[in-house]
Amino acid sequence: GSKNDDGTESAFCCFDEENRISSTWMGKLSKENNVFQAKLQAILQAIKHHENASNRVNIWSDSLSSLQAVQNPTSPHPIVRKIQLQLQELNNINIGWIKAHTGHLGNESADVLAKRAITEGSNLEILKPISHLKYILNKEILQEWKKEWDKGTVGRLVHEIIPIPSFKLHNWSRYEIMFFSEHGPFTSYLKRFNLRNSDLCSCGEIGTPLHFATSCILRAGISKSQVIPTSYNGNWVSLKTQAQGLD
Repeated sequence: GSKNDDGTESAFCCFDEENRISSTWMGKLSKENNVFQAKLQAILQAIKHHENASNRVNIWSDSLSSLQAVQNPTSPHPIVRKIQLQLQELNNINIGWIKAHTGHLGNESADVLAKRAITEGSNLEILKPISHLKYILNKEILQEWKKEWDKGTVGRLVHEIIPIPSFKLHNWSRYEIMFFSEHGPFTSYLKRFNLRNSDLCSCGEIGTPLHFATSCILRAGISKSQVIPTSYNGNWVSLKTQAQGLD
């Protein structure tokens, strides 16, 4: 099995007693399917191909994870379960592991077939992996989150810094969180929660975090680096524009 930008491929080949290829199978899965599924599918198709074999059959795979999954009696994977059922019914089939890219004729031939499967393989529809489902759900969550974030009326200071939501963690300090969220010892915040009669700063303007950091005349002698959180790093345009009067 292999995967590239065009899709996911799966293949196997059989050899006769004279070590010549006697039969092959190539399958083309969707781009959303992963290599693990392709490897398992190759094993399953190889077993099905030998359902009526009277002699003992050895099937070799370079996917150790696939073979370990088959050995797990409680595996919930649908392809693994099919392989296990087939092996229970067919006592003359053994599967084993072989190291990849060591010059083994069967393994190298199967790799060549897998690459050809993208154009020559039969289309194979199987369930998408859980990882793909998580990717789709996360993508939709972020899209909806972005819509709500853009039309919101609170947290606009944070919105200017982080306009696109993500699951990435921001290592902000306690003081940076207070500044960005505007939840802290600011007169505008204290007034909002009735902890102060007025939202005005001592200088007469509304005491928002941005006011204290950029325009308060009572703090004109304070260095910008003492007031503005380090995570701004000179990247916030609004702050840079309003902070021109600071050192």
